[in-house]
Amino acid sequence: MRVLIVKTSSMGDVVHALPAISDMARAIPGVQIDWVVEKGFSAMPAQHRAVQRVIPLQWRKWRKSLRSAETRAALAHWRAEMRRERYDLVIDLQGLLKSALFACFANGPRAGYDRHSIREPLASFFYGRTGHVSRELHAVDRCRALAAQLLGYRHCLLAVGMPHQYQHFAVERLLHALFGLQFQGIRRVARHQFHQVGRQRGTVAPLPASQGQHGHQQDQEQAR
Repeated sequence: MRVLIVKTSSMGDVVHALPAISDMARAIPGVQIDWVVEKGFSAMPAQHRAVQRVIPLQWRKWRKSLRSAETRAALAHWRAEMRRERYDLVIDLQGLLKSALFACFANGPRAGYDRHSIREPLASFFYGRTGHVSRELHAVDRCRALAAQLLGYRHCLLAVGMPHQYQHFAVERLLHALFGLQFQGIRRVARHQFHQVGRQRGTVAPLPASQGQHGHQQDQEQAR
C-alpha cells in the first residue's frame, strides 16, 4: 500500500503529524509513505524512518512570481513529481483549501476531514473520503485519529480527558518516545512556539519553573 501525506506547513503542524506516520507504519506492515511539505520543513519528515520520499514545494516563494519562467519550470517539475507514483490514498492532514488543491495534483483518491471537522469546510468537497474528528482534540490526536479512520486501524488517543493546557506535556513525551534524541531541538522549538501562542491567546499557563528546569536538565543529560 502506498500513501501520500499532504501536510505542508508550518513547523509545529509538521511535527504534530509525525506520530500519525508511526501509527501507520505499525498498523500496516509494508506501507509506503510519501509526504508533500514546504521545502523549508522537509528535513523533519525526511528523518522519519517510515517516510520513503519527501516531495518539497515552495508555494510561499512561487506565489509571489507565478508568471516568471523560473516559477513555471519549478511548478512543472513539482507536478511531475506528484504524478510519478500511483497512490492508494492521498491524505490531506492539513485541512486547508490550498492543501486540498495540492492533493488534487497527486495520482490517487483523496481523503481528509469532513466539513464539520475541518478548518476550512470548502476543502472537504475535494475529498472522495472523509473522516469525522473532534476539533477539541489536540492536533497530534486529530492527525492520528483521521489517519486511523481512513486507513481502517485502531489507535489509542494520547490526551483524551486531559486539560488542554497540559496536553503538550503528553505530546512531548510521545515525540521523545517515538523519535528520541534526534528530535530534541525540534521538540524544544515546538514547545516554545506552543507556549508563545498559548500565552497570546490566554489559554496556556506558563510552564512552572521547576518543570522547565527539570526538562532542560533532562535534555542536557540525554545529549551527553
